[in-house]
Amino acid sequence: MDNSGRGKLLQVPGFNDIPLTHELPTAARFAHGINDYAQEIAITARELAMTAVINAITDLPEWVDHILDNDEAPIAAWNAQAFEQHKELMSDQAWNWCLAEVKDKAVEHSEKQFVRVLDTGSCVCKTDVLVNETVSMALTEGLRPLWTPPCPVQRQIIVDPQLYPLIYGTSRVLDHDTIQLPRNALAMDDILLSTSQTMQAEDHSPFELLDEDTITELIEARADERRKGLSTYTRLYDLEPDQYLWSSKYQCLPCDATFTGNDTKVKVTSYVNNLHPSKRGVYKALEELISSSVKLWNECLIHGNAEAHDGSQTGRYPLRIVTFGVQWIDRLPTWARAYMKSHKDMLSRYLDIKSRVVQREIAEGPYSSALTNDDWRMGEYAYMEGVPPAPDPSEETWNLVEGYLGRSIDPAATPEELLERWLEAEADRRRHWIHPETATTFSYEEWKTSCNVDKAIVNMIAQKLRYPPVSWIRGKPTHSRYELHLEDAFRAQGIQIIVKAESIALQPGAEYTGAWQLEGRRNEHIVGVACLMYDVVNANSVISFEQETALNHEKYRFRGSTQYRCTQDDPAAYHYDTLGAYRELDALAQVLGLDSASTLDCFERDENDSMPVQRIGTIKMPQGRLIAFPNVLEYKIQASLIESSSTGHARYVLLYLVDPNYRICSTSNVPPQQCEWWAQSIAALLLKRLPQELVDRVLSYYDYPVSADQAQQHRRGMQKEAMWLEFARHAAMKSFSFDTSST
Repeated sequence: MDNSGRGKLLQVPGFNDIPLTHELPTAARFAHGINDYAQEIAITARELAMTAVINAITDLPEWVDHILDNDEAPIAAWNAQAFEQHKELMSDQAWNWCLAEVKDKAVEHSEKQFVRVLDTGSCVCKTDVLVNETVSMALTEGLRPLWTPPCPVQRQIIVDPQLYPLIYGTSRVLDHDTIQLPRNALAMDDILLSTSQTMQAEDHSPFELLDEDTITELIEARADERRKGLSTYTRLYDLEPDQYLWSSKYQCLPCDATFTGNDTKVKVTSYVNNLHPSKRGVYKALEELISSSVKLWNECLIHGNAEAHDGSQTGRYPLRIVTFGVQWIDRLPTWARAYMKSHKDMLSRYLDIKSRVVQREIAEGPYSSALTNDDWRMGEYAYMEGVPPAPDPSEETWNLVEGYLGRSIDPAATPEELLERWLEAEADRRRHWIHPETATTFSYEEWKTSCNVDKAIVNMIAQKLRYPPVSWIRGKPTHSRYELHLEDAFRAQGIQIIVKAESIALQPGAEYTGAWQLEGRRNEHIVGVACLMYDVVNANSVISFEQETALNHEKYRFRGSTQYRCTQDDPAAYHYDTLGAYRELDALAQVLGLDSASTLDCFERDENDSMPVQRIGTIKMPQGRLIAFPNVLEYKIQASLIESSSTGHARYVLLYLVDPNYRICSTSNVPPQQCEWWAQSIAALLLKRLPQELVDRVLSYYDYPVSADQAQQHRRGMQKEAMWLEFARHAAMKSFSFDTSST
């Protein structure tokens, strides 16, 4: 792909025979969150507590000096706060891990001037020192004329990439040349008036969508719900989510930036859409901001993984705790099987069925005819395969029964069914679960190098016990670390950035709650986001994050689906238990920090269909802080007043990184479409020869590429498409679907 001009044909998606929906193979690009990447192993509540503690410590003043100097008083205060805020989730082992990790992060911060936090598969990088204060000052001064106080709404977009975007079938595009960022007014005039070399952007056939009334009705019905589109819509309405993830009408226009020197420094070489090139101070500040953001993106972008199905951890960083089930303490003792009539009957039935199936296979050959009732029952009881016979009752086991129940029992007066109920009740009273502990199956030092991180506390179901048997074995959750240097890998072609600036205005007593968002359409290929809070007055602002989690129930040991055993298990280690499916599901939900068991249960989950996501944490955003994260994370910006009786505001710049493995149509290829810019430039030229009144008259008849009204109309069209995309993306998500119907 190439949009460099230099006499070359424009070769980007949507132009000159490259399909609009062209995508590189997964392994040849970065991951994004538009139904592409999901965290493959669910994160435990304890690990989320640990990353929250590390994030909080790295917000404190002088944390680097305190940890490197081993200052006892502040470290003791950190410890007390961690245990107070996270109670049962924080343990001595977890704290020791956190402390070791904070020390290593302090060393890295001293070298890199930023710190990686919330690193559970994906991550966020934050810095308070990498961006010079002069950048915030230049942005504050240069962008002030673009916002309109007092604003009737809390959130105002100062630089809006959805105004004057690339409009397929309308926008003028340079097919063999590019537009260089002008350094003076004359060059700007040349850009605006030189349209003879342009062609109209290709028109693309619309995708096959539901009729607009149906989409609108479905979206409005779930306006107050977190999940906008349900998975059932794909069946009920023949909804094809992929059709909504692209736009055949619009694309936000990035600016182009080239690397200079030998590091991450960049030079913006084309205009930022809706930011006039005359604002040189803002452009210079953006160049410094992009340069700093590249350093952070190097630490957080996620490579696409073509082998995502093999069981490996696909995130940038491995999990600290890996488990595929719940650890139960004081379960029903193994000797109790001697008195569990229901279990012995079930095992006997399975062995009888298996005997008949084996005899038939000897006579007819395996799978030689249609499945019989015995075959179906074999499949139902397949998890009993290899289970050793129950021990026979004896005087020794009877003594164990009495000791377990805490009373003497007359065998002759106690029916077998009653004794079974007593044992079950006592097991239910004693049995409890624990949060999985860090440093159990691999150490902190091993985790740093992704060594042994595939060792789970509760092992994965690698191969289900099924009939007919399956040969496929799920791979282990291994992880491979890698380094990334965008400035080296993409020095030749540079990078493309979509720029957005926003302002949140707070009136006394008000707060801004924000909304969850994931950036871009698929044809914009956004893979990284950076945010700088450049002007904050009397406001506390934060950004919260969550990520889609592919909680594959077939990997987890769970009694409801009778898959708490797998082919690789040692039959001698079989442990029968009377644990109920829903109780285990409730424990699993708590282990994973989810709201309730109903979040996981495919039968309890109602039509509101909860989002298959995990909340991974919140970052404070004081003035001058820059953060960056991969576009696999949904984020929500919130702000509240410090002094509630006064006004306040939070203003910030967002940078969206286009996957540098692609090139898309940019402001290098599309002459400015802003009617205000055209009017100013034309007026400046005409005033050299005509009086003002004639200039005004000429301008009143001038046909601009896109009028102000048309620009607003297209902006509303893009916003509508964004709602459709979110609706379809949510509908395509795979819900958590554990089955509690059987035990």
